Amino acid sequence: MPTLETITLHKFRGLQNLELNDLGKVNLLVGNNNSGKTSILEALSIYANPLNIGEWWSTAYKRKDTSRSSSFIEILRWIFYQDLNIDSDGEFAVGTVGGEFSISAEGENLHVSKLWAEHSVIEELHQPNRKDYHSWDENIPELESIRGIELQILLSLKGLSSTTYTRSDFNDDPSVIYRKINSETCHEQIRLRFWDTSSLRFSPIRDYKILTQLVSPISHRLERSQLQLLSEAQYKHFKSDVIQLLQQIDDNIIDLHILADPNGMTPRFNLVVEHQRLGFTPLNTFGDGLQRLFHIALKLPRAKDGFLLIDELESAIHTEALQSSYRWLVKWCAEMNTQIFATTHSLEAVDALLSVTEANDQLVLYRLEPGEEKTHVVRHGWERLKVLREELGQEVRW
Repeated sequence: MPTLETITLHKFRGLQNLELNDLGKVNLLVGNNNSGKTSILEALSIYANPLNIGEWWSTAYKRKDTSRSSSFIEILRWIFYQDLNIDSDGEFAVGTVGGEFSISAEGENLHVSKLWAEHSVIEELHQPNRKDYHSWDENIPELESIRGIELQILLSLKGLSSTTYTRSDFNDDPSVIYRKINSETCHEQIRLRFWDTSSLRFSPIRDYKILTQLVSPISHRLERSQLQLLSEAQYKHFKSDVIQLLQQIDDNIIDLHILADPNGMTPRFNLVVEHQRLGFTPLNTFGDGLQRLFHIALKLPRAKDGFLLIDELESAIHTEALQSSYRWLVKWCAEMNTQIFATTHSLEAVDALLSVTEANDQLVLYRLEPGEEKTHVVRHGWERLKVLREELGQEVRW
């Protein structure tokens, strides 16, 4: 199983020279607003999918403040370190390097020791898509300008054979311009190009992928894959354990089902809770806390032998349910060899995690303190954290 021991964000979003050393099995990130907690989770997600640009975009899109109307370029560019060339309209100037990021990692069974990426904004004249115009429109231009983004990615690898890829190897993926692996220097270089059009698509390159799931504070409301996730849990004999977690919030829950609405005109399937008092009730009629725990639990099998990244661990969960919920989460992450990285603003969440873990669970808390040239990190291991909280009652979040 891949295990991270150290992660360094040389440049990423607004962060530079941030290093987390001696990572544990359960890693908690605290600090003031805008200290970079969520950015660390995003960097980990991208590191775990170093060549899958679709995952990069999906990671950036999960930001709470990302507008649905934002273009692909607008969403993707903000994961890069923000030392940028912006034009008068607030957009990247064409032909300039828009920014870079760099992430390095140490640990066991890792394929990639460093990920470096740079992007520039490009522009070309294309024939317009006539579907974007009305049939009676007489002013359809012969050519129109389309913006795009070009990515240069360099990976430092660990002992792979030399392979050279030519453009013809990627006929099914027009975004790949160039790709080469050099076994002498243990580097892979790849260049990709994407145009910001309605037909944008990704052919994911899953090389060096580490199974990783990122849970945002609102992803349980947005993602449409819950039916598939529950089916996977049932096939893996994990569903009964998910139900046990939900019973920490509502002990009247009996079972979970995928059922069609008997009164519907068309067969549309829904997630339904079998409840002692309410009967068969759609999951989306329950509170946010139960829905979010359900979402986290179903994500866990997809992070087996990898990373589970949770932004705002305490979000929507009642304080009385924190201990039992976290006990379940820590237990199953250990069963599935999953390393947890989570952010929190809640002192109750810190204390709850401390109460359900032991020294060998390797709970580590990192407090982020932004500076002008780097983000300083204060590390508290389990034993020190226990003394600070339970014996001295000290504040550890900021």
